[in-house]
Amino acid sequence: LYGSQTPTFLETSDVRLVLEYEAVLTSGEKLNATVIADRNSDGSVPRVSVRMSPLGAVLNIATHLREMFSERFPEEIFL
Repeated sequence: LYGSQTPTFLETSDVRLVLEYEAVLTSGEKLNATVIADRNSDGSVPRVSVRMSPLGAVLNIATHLREMFSERFPEEIFL
């Protein structure tokens, strides 16, 4: 789905990783994203939060994910 991806910020600590990046979708749309991954002391990751914009690019990704996985997952999990 991504034609390219460029990290713009990365910070890590014992309990959290924060990654920001810019991407260009294969459709040519630009996307900005922030990923926050919380980590436990044993290294496991109990929660990942991903925020993306703009809405048009996010909906493009959602549409492609539905097309790729609709036969493997229930319809109600897709946007």
